[in-house]
Amino acid sequence: MTGIILLWNVTEEQLEQLFQEAPDSEDAWIGVPAVIREGVEVVGIQFVRTRFLMFFEELNSIFDGDEELARESADAWAGYHPEYPNRLVKFIRADVTDPETMFDPDSWRLPSPRQIFQFGRLLLDAVLVHAALLPDVKVYIYKPERPGLESFYNRIFNKNQEACRNAGFTPIVEIDVEEGGFYGYQRN
Repeated sequence: MTGIILLWNVTEEQLEQLFQEAPDSEDAWIGVPAVIREGVEVVGIQFVRTRFLMFFEELNSIFDGDEELARESADAWAGYHPEYPNRLVKFIRADVTDPETMFDPDSWRLPSPRQIFQFGRLLLDAVLVHAALLPDVKVYIYKPERPGLESFYNRIFNKNQEACRNAGFTPIVEIDVEEGGFYGYQRN
């Protein structure tokens, strides 16, 4: 692996540790969140034998701790100011090596299109695992990198609103993503 994952500085050893307990089957699986650095965590997930990494990064961390720039960027994305602490959520295949396709769903299609809702629920469950371990995080934000991901987020957010509410979160879906916005979950 050439290491595009190293956007978040995940080493080969950490990658191996993240999936150490993953089943050798098609069972869905969620690992334990691991801290990469302050304000950045990663969770290994597996779906139909495909491994993914789900990253959770506080907006301030993305902008080198500049809270004002983080707020301005969130405002530019959708006119929304997420509470702190928060996490921007990104997921990629664990075997990604090409920066051009790392957020391109066409490059890592599910074996069956009908699995989209099961995969979406697995992603929500990974957020809930993270939220249980870091109860101070108030908001989880998903910013679609491509139109295909916007459609995917729309589907999973609409399908999982009740599960989200039952877990103590309110979905953030009123954001105009066509203007560059995002989806999210906010603790009640």
